[in-house]
Parts: sequence; structure tokens; C-alpha cells
Amino acid sequence: VDLSFLPMFALAIGPPIYRAGVRHNFGFPVGILALAAANALMHAEALGVSTGTAAIGVRAGVDLVALLVVVIGGRVTPAFTNNALRRTGITELARAPAWAERAAVPAFGLFFAFDLVLPGSLWSGGAALLAAIVLAARMSGWQTRRALGDPMLWSLHFGHGWVVLGLFALAAADLAAPWTRNVAVHALTAGAFGTMILAMMTRVALGHTGRPLVAPRSAVVAYVFVTIAALLRTAGVAAFPSDTLPMFLLGGLLWAGAFAAFLIGYVQILTGPRVDGGPG
Repeated sequence: VDLSFLPMFALAIGPPIYRAGVRHNFGFPVGILALAAANALMHAEALGVSTGTAAIGVRAGVDLVALLVVVIGGRVTPAFTNNALRRTGITELARAPAWAERAAVPAFGLFFAFDLVLPGSLWSGGAALLAAIVLAARMSGWQTRRALGDPMLWSLHFGHGWVVLGLFALAAADLAAPWTRNVAVHALTAGAFGTMILAMMTRVALGHTGRPLVAPRSAVVAYVFVTIAALLRTAGVAAFPSDTLPMFLLGGLLWAGAFAAFLIGYVQILTGPRVDGGPG
């Protein structure tokens, strides 16, 4: 049952993407099938069919979702930032350096490859450091400072920023920093994934129901909770390793609380009619 979901999802979105001819989205069904393969590696070891594949599946799954954040976040964050800046009359728009834009996905792909075959090595650490530098350079032109006054924007910037921090932390762990790779993985999962998922859901739910793109209080609470949760599970654990369990527990409660805040604040938005009278 678990293995069936992702292939069925790819089958559901693949034909519409193909019919629409949106070439830059063709990779998403492929990525979803790759996630299904990573999931299968987990089940194979759990069932005794293979040995040592679960760890590969975990790393592949985390890196694949991080790649989605790099690709999608790299598109929508500067685009939404520019839309907001234009509305306020600011002409200095978000633009990444051209070299960093071109190198972002290949650099992350190089890290992905080494993380699969040589995790915890100088090779994976060096590749993580390279990817972190490239992604940080790409973000340097995104006008993040101007986005800090709008929760709908800074949540997107924070979500992508956690990928950068996670890669720097992975590089440090592989190159003999005093913390484990687990801390860095939490930067990607609790930090990047949690923040970007909430940032996109809260924004899309408003836009697709005809509402203005102004973060309600529940969304702001969700952003703050998920950010503190990720900080506890990364910086908190790195600074106070003897308190790892309490940090994990409190971080987990706050992370769950972030999604609970989203649910409470958005249930009416998601179940009611569009406020602009449009279909849906």
C-alpha cells in the first residue's frame, strides 16, 4: 500500500504535464518515481530482501526532496519577491548571479551523487561545501533583506536558506566538525522541508481561493513555530549535545504545532467557497 502511492501520484500528474507541454516540469514525475525507488530500498531491507539499502534510501529520499526545494524554491522565491517589490514601487529586483543560477542544480546534483556513494567522506563534504557556496551565492541576489517585513516572503527565503545551512552543516560534519551528520539532516528536514511546505501551502491556499496574499495570524504562528523547532533540533543539539532528547521532543512538539496552527487557521479557507466568486 505504501509503495503504491508515489507511482500513482506520478501517473496522475505526468499526463497533464505532458499535454500542457510545460517542459521545465517534466522532471517532477521522474523525481517522484525516484522517491518511490528510495522508499522501496527502505522496505526491501525491512522485509529482509536486502541489507544496507535502508540507509541509502533514507539519504536518497532526503536529498531528492531537498533537490525539489532547490528547484522549486529557486523559481518561486525570487518571482514572488519581485511581485511584492513591484507592488511597493521598488525597482531593485531579486536577481541571482547568472553563474550561480546555472550552477545551482548541477552543484547540488554533484553533492547528491557523493552523498549516495561516499557519505561521510571528504568527497561528500567537499561537494556539500561547494553546493552550499553556490546556493548561498544564488540567494545573495534575492533581496532577502527587503523580504523580511512580509511573512509570506521571508518564510520562502528561510525555507531555501535552511538548505544552504544544512549543506554547510553536512560539509562541516564530513570534514571533522564536532557534531554529527544527524544535526545537518535536521536542518534539511525539520528546517527546509517544514518551512517550505508551510510557506507554499499558506500562500497557495490564499491565492487559489481568491484572497489577498497577506499572511493571517495562524500562518505567522506556523512560520515562527517551525523555525524555532528547526533551531532546537540543529543549533540547540549542536550546542547542548547532552540535552539532545529534550531538544528533539520540544522541537517535535513545536513542529507539529506549526502544522496544527495551519490547520486551525486554514480549515475554513480550504473548505469554503472562493471569496471572489470564482470556480472552486
